[in-house]
Amino acid sequence: MQKISSVPLIDISLPVQTTIFYQACFEVQKLDIFQGEELWARLLSLLETPPLSTNFEWFGISDQNFIYNSGSYFIFVALIALSFTGRELISRVMILCRRQEWARKLGVATSNEAYYFGMKQALQKLFIESYFEILLAVSVGLMAFRLHPISEFMQTRDDKLCTCVTLAFALLCIYMPLRAFYVVRNELGSLQNPRQILKIGVFFEDLKTNN
Repeated sequence: MQKISSVPLIDISLPVQTTIFYQACFEVQKLDIFQGEELWARLLSLLETPPLSTNFEWFGISDQNFIYNSGSYFIFVALIALSFTGRELISRVMILCRRQEWARKLGVATSNEAYYFGMKQALQKLFIESYFEILLAVSVGLMAFRLHPISEFMQTRDDKLCTCVTLAFALLCIYMPLRAFYVVRNELGSLQNPRQILKIGVFFEDLKTNN
């Protein structure tokens, strides 16, 4: 659905009804449930850039700033980090109150022995699930560097942040597929092992591994 709904971004002629249908599909597959672009526009003041084309503008990508076009991705990252960190803090506080039965029960319910591993797995899964949207936003963000010298994207704190995040995610978009291929290829003989599934299953989830 992600690839199909993005077809109209290419400069091709489509009937109006088809374009409206694709626009609705594009909005659904973005899953921007927290209206991230509006939030970032209020929090950050980034260098103004024009839409990449009228097609992109029609589909809601009205500029070339990566953070604006990332939608709710970074909000989900923050929620995941807060969730794991909050559970860990509650668990540690309950250790101090372990003489109380309710504290022991709450501590057991919130304890997570693999705190960092669990958060890392959740963030990796989020990135992989959002890969196409991130790749599209990064590609549009990199195209903005054609408009002005790179120095103009480093004038303010917000622009420096956006530029650094854009370049970091550009590298990440290259690194993650290569890492997934390397890991799965090296562990091909043990992908049915429950420990391996727990450890690297995020890289081959929903893929056939028996042929």
